Amino acid sequence: MTAREVLDGIRAELDKITEGPWQHEPYGGQNQNGDYAGGYIIDGHGEWLISDVSDSDGPFIASAPSTVARLSSAVEAALLVADEFDAKAGHRWASSRLRAAIENALKESQ
Repeated sequence: MTAREVLDGIRAELDKITEGPWQHEPYGGQNQNGDYAGGYIIDGHGEWLISDVSDSDGPFIASAPSTVARLSSAVEAALLVADEFDAKAGHRWASSRLRAAIENALKESQ
């Protein structure tokens, strides 16, 4: 699978998720053990998506859709630079190494 095919799959999954931006809303306070009580994730309309998420996980989960979208755009930009280099330089040594590095990283994260 090429890097662009992986990116297309990621973007297709992003198109299916509940509209954002998502937010983490902590419950506030602490439980009987002195731990923070956690919170919940809400969507762009203020509706609950996930309840009882920890305070440490909540911000990460809430930011995941926008973070994944930004990272996908960054990878696409790097691939476009590789394409431009191919077109101008007439050889593919550096750009093929860049593509291989991106594709290997995407395979490892699956």
